[in-house]
Amino acid sequence: MNPLVRILGGGSALLVDATFLFILGISFLFLGIITVLMVWFVWRYRKSRHPVAEEVKESVWLEVAWTLIPTVLMLAMFEAGFEGFQWMRAVPADAMTVTVSAQMWKWTFVYGNGRRSPDLVVPSDRPIKLLLHSTDVIHGFYVPAYRIKEDVVPGRENYLWFQPDTEGTFEIMCSSYCGERHSYMRANLRVMPGKEFRRWYGAKTGKRSALGARGIMEDAGCLVCHSLDGSRAPGPTLKGIWGRRETVASDGVEHAVNVDEAYIRRAIREPSADVVKGFRTIMPVEALTEEELAILVRYLRALR
Repeated sequence: MNPLVRILGGGSALLVDATFLFILGISFLFLGIITVLMVWFVWRYRKSRHPVAEEVKESVWLEVAWTLIPTVLMLAMFEAGFEGFQWMRAVPADAMTVTVSAQMWKWTFVYGNGRRSPDLVVPSDRPIKLLLHSTDVIHGFYVPAYRIKEDVVPGRENYLWFQPDTEGTFEIMCSSYCGERHSYMRANLRVMPGKEFRRWYGAKTGKRSALGARGIMEDAGCLVCHSLDGSRAPGPTLKGIWGRRETVASDGVEHAVNVDEAYIRRAIREPSADVVKGFRTIMPVEALTEEELAILVRYLRALR
């Protein structure tokens, strides 16, 4: 393991920082040595002292030195990085597993008891394993405070783990450009004391329908792409959508439709079936219950 981590202990943040500082220290050391030598050679072999150029004689020991020293340093840096990589991929047996779902443009965290959350909530007394899935394009799960980052690739399960050691709230971002609203793809990592987390984990969340139409849309990520005030967004605005006449493409054929209950239900259940002209097919299928659909239909009917 990285020497600094072995001596000081700590998790992925310290491990990454230790490797970074090790490489940075070597870089600054040689920057100083090379700069000093350059200045000394410019002064020592200036034209006024050596008006006639002389052939430089070879030095076997010098050539051996400047071959071996960089080789040893490069191997040391590789070893530090590789040891850190192995440590980060070796998940402890007692780690708690959370499934992470990424889509344009939101994160969803699903726990072993079925609880879903827009934020990653974890205890501070247990290692956490994250199973990473993408429903559309390549994303990057990134928590700067803990120095953890991993690609989230559609069609492939990836994973990472970390040991929460500092309680508080930290930012989660997407590190791979994933489309127009990439910068909106944020969430929070909330690290709680063990007892507080267990109360949160075991609490009844109730039905999503209890959140109301606005809450359902926020939880499902609808408002990332659809505005409620008429402003431009990646998807059509929902303001005044009821009764609006839209030109849509169905199987490549354009035709006009009136937005009614049947159209809204079909747009949610099968978002790629009728694509509004001027917009792309990027909306994922969201598993809404019949009750939730009815709430949204009533809300959109009244949204003028």
